[in-house]
Amino acid sequence: MIEYFEKRAPSYEARSQRGLWRHVRQREWEAIQHALRPQAGQSVLEIGCGAGFYSRRLHALGLKVTAVDSSPAMLTTLAGSGITTHLSRAEDFTPSTLFDSVLCAGVLEFVSDAEAVFARARTALRADGRLVILVPRDGLVGRMYELAHTSCPVYLRALSQYVEFGTNQGFTLSERPQTTWLSHVLKFHSL
Repeated sequence: MIEYFEKRAPSYEARSQRGLWRHVRQREWEAIQHALRPQAGQSVLEIGCGAGFYSRRLHALGLKVTAVDSSPAMLTTLAGSGITTHLSRAEDFTPSTLFDSVLCAGVLEFVSDAEAVFARARTALRADGRLVILVPRDGLVGRMYELAHTSCPVYLRALSQYVEFGTNQGFTLSERPQTTWLSHVLKFHSL
């Protein structure tokens, strides 16, 4: 899977700013902002940051952003941005500090053990922290998403599975804003 993203890293951000993907990304960003309610000075950990689409926007709003990804090439796109980066698989990252929020946008569908990412997020959050996830819809739309990623595994899950993962790891679902015909955003609070 890393090879899939390594090959796409140099043009990933630019390609996401064109056509239908641009519209989808904008709607998803609006939903993520609504769920995170970012304020300057807050700290956020983005697990599975890719080329940094959300990390860059959060940093521009004055947040202290730490970005984690398993692709060295994706992290290279963030060089010089002022964003702290760490090379690690989503399910393995161990933070050295606590964060106000954790964002997992477009990563859980590429991880076979998504509950392990919830566990990592839980250890990274302050007591009153929040976890925001962006995941593709399942069903027919999810299958279309899967077809767009034929050279790497995609793990489509029902929303109830994500809620169960969160509950098992000490979170409560606090919000489920609608985003696009392609994706959902879920907001969890740590208990």
